[in-house]
Amino acid sequence: MHALGGADYDHAGVRGGKPCIRGTRITVYDILEYLAGGMTEVEILGDFPSLTREDIGAALSFAAARGRRLAYRLSLLFDENLSPRLSVDSKPRVPGPNYS
Repeated sequence: MHALGGADYDHAGVRGGKPCIRGTRITVYDILEYLAGGMTEVEILGDFPSLTREDIGAALSFAAARGRRLAYRLSLLFDENLSPRLSVDSKPRVPGPNYS
C-alpha cells in the first residue's frame, strides 16, 4: 500500500494491478473517468460511500504526477521541436567533434 495525497492506494493483485483506492476495488482511473464524464464530487461520493474527498484528491494527484513523469520521459526522447533526439542511424545529435 502506498500513500498519495492523504489517501492510500494499493495495486497488488486487485483489478489487474491498477492502482485502487485503499481497501476498495475502485481504481484511480475509475474516479478520473467519472470526473471526466461530468460527475461531480458529491455524486461520486454519493454513489461510493466508502470514498472520501481525500480519495478523489489523491486520484487527481496521482494523475498529475503520472502526467509529469510522462512529459519528462518524452522530453528525453524529443527536443523542443518534437524532433527525435536520435537520428535514424541512432547516433546522438550532439554538438562537438566528429569521431566517426
